[in-house]
Amino acid sequence: DTWNELSVTKYLIACLLGFYEQTRLYLDKNVELTPFNLEKPLAIFVGGSVTANGGLSSQEISDVVYLLKFFQEFIGHRKQSVEIIDTLLNGTDGLVDKRNNPIFTRSLRYIRSLNLSAEAIYSDMLKTIFNSEVAGAILHLDNLKGIDGEIGMRVGNGEYFGIINVGDSAGVVRKCEENGISTMTMDYSEKSLFATINKPKSTLNVLIGSKKFTEGWSSWRVSTMGLLNVGRSEGSQIIQLFGRGVRLKGYKY
Repeated sequence: DTWNELSVTKYLIACLLGFYEQTRLYLDKNVELTPFNLEKPLAIFVGGSVTANGGLSSQEISDVVYLLKFFQEFIGHRKQSVEIIDTLLNGTDGLVDKRNNPIFTRSLRYIRSLNLSAEAIYSDMLKTIFNSEVAGAILHLDNLKGIDGEIGMRVGNGEYFGIINVGDSAGVVRKCEENGISTMTMDYSEKSLFATINKPKSTLNVLIGSKKFTEGWSSWRVSTMGLLNVGRSEGSQIIQLFGRGVRLKGYKY
């Protein structure tokens, strides 16, 4: 009952911190981790429901917009983001379970071991997750012309850090514009941005999509998964979704 807008923001920043920790470990311990055949971490956020014609439901569009507004605020409001990171690392965030224990006390151990300030961690998150070194820069969405249902996400003039892969890209872009998110239509010379995700030097770190990820798509990279308004009734779909992510080549395969 104590969950509110600020609680959700804290929870999403904790999710980003967890993903950042995976990315930082991958970068810092690459030599030690090589025998385990780990791929560069990828975070995916998945909505539960699509309409009968394969487009997004209004609920799902609003889920995507909510997530994008969170990214926009995290990138644009440095002071608040740094303060929340600090509380999460010090266990003073106020997010507790049913037994009143802080949810993230045992998490984020590697980040804590680095003994970096919340400010330094925030700057590195901008760099490693969002491909940006400019605090306060603006989130931009590029509706990729000629590619059905793909929207590139970038910060300022940086490389694409993520992609929204949905059937109804025009509907999502329209809703984002209504909510004050910068959008434009861009010519894209490649066949598909989505198809580059599994390439070794991909700059894409975040993938937002719909239920289509339960059908036919897989990647060795998925390391963090966020479910947007997916309820208990979608049990079998959730199992399939985790099947996208629980795919590790492992030591000696």
